[in-house]
Amino acid sequence: MNTYLLLLIIGLVVAVLTLTYFVCYNKMKKYKQRIDKAEEVIIEELNNKTDYIIKFDSEIKKITKKDYLEEYKNIKEENLSNIEKDSKLEEAEKLIKSLINDYAKISKSKEIKKLVMNLRTTNESLASAKNMFNNNAVIFNKIIKSFPSNIIAKILRYNYRSNYNIKTDGEETF
Repeated sequence: MNTYLLLLIIGLVVAVLTLTYFVCYNKMKKYKQRIDKAEEVIIEELNNKTDYIIKFDSEIKKITKKDYLEEYKNIKEENLSNIEKDSKLEEAEKLIKSLINDYAKISKSKEIKKLVMNLRTTNESLASAKNMFNNNAVIFNKIIKSFPSNIIAKILRYNYRSNYNIKTDGEETF
């Protein structure tokens, strides 16, 4: 009788541990997938933003005959993290805004106006993806720090995810 009771207890412990593993694993996986999806959108929008910066360069060069955005043309080829690429694109965007404000011919260009609208749309989508990333990263980070998820996270080699910096309203470029 004691053998059966011992086997029953061992079976229950194994069942509880297995259930705990699957619950923790699924919870972590859910937020990791959300983070990965947001990061895919961020990468796509950063690439779109890079393309718009290159188009701005071409249009501004046609109008001013100067190459103000030379250093930003090769962003796609540079080996930058998403955060570094975003920062560099923000610099380019600020430069473009100052050029639009300084040159009447640039601000009146139909192509420039179209690019400004496209860049606004891209920036909105990028901000939304960054918010989604940050919100899910906060939850994910809490999960992988708490017991028993922290043990499972170590086994699966899940690491802490840093947040993206998000512009405040006062810093908006376009």
